[in-house]
Amino acid sequence: MIHDKMLRGIMLAAEKGLNVGITLYLPGMIVSGIAIDRKQWLEAYTQRFASGLQSDGVDEAAVLDWTVEQQLKIGTLDELPDDAAIKLVHLKDARVYLNAGHEPIESPYWRGNVASITGWHFSQLVTMRVQVEG
Repeated sequence: MIHDKMLRGIMLAAEKGLNVGITLYLPGMIVSGIAIDRKQWLEAYTQRFASGLQSDGVDEAAVLDWTVEQQLKIGTLDELPDDAAIKLVHLKDARVYLNAGHEPIESPYWRGNVASITGWHFSQLVTMRVQVEG
């Protein structure tokens, strides 16, 4: 459950389609991206991975489609009570910073546990590359 009411508001807004740039601080990493709703994340996940699945007697694409269908049947946050727990955060155009001074890992989509968030701020981090002439 999100105890930070402002962060909960951002997650609820994302679930209703308002995509907001946000940076999240978690133990050992910083993740920066655009907050999106669960359905958008699931659809992107399906499109991205279903096309690359190979079959060895099992239709993995069908299994993935079924899994996504089941997730979508859980319902939207509109159908949940106001005090319902938001357990996962979904981002697009994410950058994951693991160590200071290293390039971030860029990921089209990222999903993480809300309980691990120790801090946050509005806006995305921007990586600047400095060229040294010499």
